[in-house]
Amino acid sequence: MSKRLIIDSDNYQAAGVKTFFFPGGEPNAILTDSKQIEEADVILLYLKLRTWNSVGLAAMVINVLRGWSGKKLLFFIPYFPGARQDRRGEDSSSPIAPEVIFNTLGLIIGRDVIYTFDQHSNILKNFVDCNLMPSNLYDLIKPHVYGVDMIIAPDHGSVNRAESFRDNICQNADVIFCDKKRDFATGKLTGFEMPKLKKAGKYLIVDDIFDGGWTFNKVAEAFAADPNSENSTLQLFVSHGIFSKGFGGIHPKIQRIITTNSWTSYESGDYCFGRLEVVKLEPLLDYLI
Repeated sequence: MSKRLIIDSDNYQAAGVKTFFFPGGEPNAILTDSKQIEEADVILLYLKLRTWNSVGLAAMVINVLRGWSGKKLLFFIPYFPGARQDRRGEDSSSPIAPEVIFNTLGLIIGRDVIYTFDQHSNILKNFVDCNLMPSNLYDLIKPHVYGVDMIIAPDHGSVNRAESFRDNICQNADVIFCDKKRDFATGKLTGFEMPKLKKAGKYLIVDDIFDGGWTFNKVAEAFAADPNSENSTLQLFVSHGIFSKGFGGIHPKIQRIITTNSWTSYESGDYCFGRLEVVKLEPLLDYLI
């Protein structure tokens, strides 16, 4: 039986790799204990890339591993940063961030095995070997989602995701579709439309990324203003919970928020006043490796 090593970016030191930043801000990595790496037949890097600093640090670790082991590397990068910056905008001047980050990490198509989770960018499909979707992870997701009558797709880009989620996780639910507009050069969102609710029941918004929350607050506002919401509940499932503006600004009509620990662990701090429920992705690691 092959010996497997999982290197978690939240604790590189556990695998014998010391990481740090020089006073000028430059990331670095040094191999302090090579035993685990030498003995491993398969190495999987579980990378939670939250900032450019974490990208730079991961790039240094990958370089150390390539130089020392020469072994084939597997990567699970559940949240791939910059995925929303995959179009150039009207003046064609915006960089394609996924390409920049992929190259910064020094990933090699065809040599490395790269997994992502609910990737936002269509560009990434050219880079990764497998993109896992919530709708494909029934055993992991289903215990957290139950009794749903209607699924809300909050914008045009979430339609396929919402329909797949319905087909695989909430087979008895219907889907309603909302729409919004985004300026890809600035990232600003404008306009929002949601159809009238057809009936009272349990509603679940399904999408991939919760960053500032503008879209989901707009859904909640429209939901609260609808007469059929009086005897209804509104919940939210997002694959990647960033919550960059904190939990205090999330509309109170969203009574329950389900996300994963793809971006951070949520093991301390503000738990959204009891509304937040976190699905752990660690059970996937043994399967991937």
